[in-house]
Amino acid sequence: MSKKTAQKPKQPAEGNGRAPNGARKELIIDAATEIFSSRPYEEINLDEICERAGVVSHGLIAYHFNGKRGLYVEVLRRIWAEFLDFQRPRPDEVTMEAQLRGLLRRHYEYIEADPQRWRNLLLPRRTDQEVFEIAEEARSAAVRQILDILELADEQPPRLRAALHGINGYNHELTLDWISHKDLDVEEIAELSFNTLVQNLRDGGEGRDEVMRAVAALENGG
Repeated sequence: MSKKTAQKPKQPAEGNGRAPNGARKELIIDAATEIFSSRPYEEINLDEICERAGVVSHGLIAYHFNGKRGLYVEVLRRIWAEFLDFQRPRPDEVTMEAQLRGLLRRHYEYIEADPQRWRNLLLPRRTDQEVFEIAEEARSAAVRQILDILELADEQPPRLRAALHGINGYNHELTLDWISHKDLDVEEIAELSFNTLVQNLRDGGEGRDEVMRAVAALENGG
């Protein structure tokens, strides 16, 4: 007997007066982003997403995303990409210090705009390996953004690598405290993060001339 292989669901036909399937895919992602941002994954069902997106059945979600989990993963990837793009340096930030301060300030501005999104979508979940790996990939990309600002190579010796990745853990705990108490403004939080990063660079890059030059530029406004 021939072995049957799994087939992708057939694309639902477009009805009269409805948006094309490509446009409806984006409507589904937009609706899912709003809903997944508001509550934990386990509390959400596809009927709610379909209603918000104006989709009459689960067929399009099955076709484009292979179900709820696939849609959730797509939303995660897009949100992380949006977050990283939002915090990247701006053309008018011409010094290392301005670029790094700007990146950190926008990091917290993005979270401040929707703390629930950060809690429900961007907090790491070690119990879900795929979701955790997506978050780890994004955090590594954030470290590369910092290395680019400092004009340092992506590959760094263990001590400096650990110091740079350690700032992610610090920022995570800093953010948890900040959004729980709401008694510091963005500038104060970004300043704490900047000072800690400079100290981590000094400690992790001790004895490396290129790192010490970057530290001096950050401390002297260069």
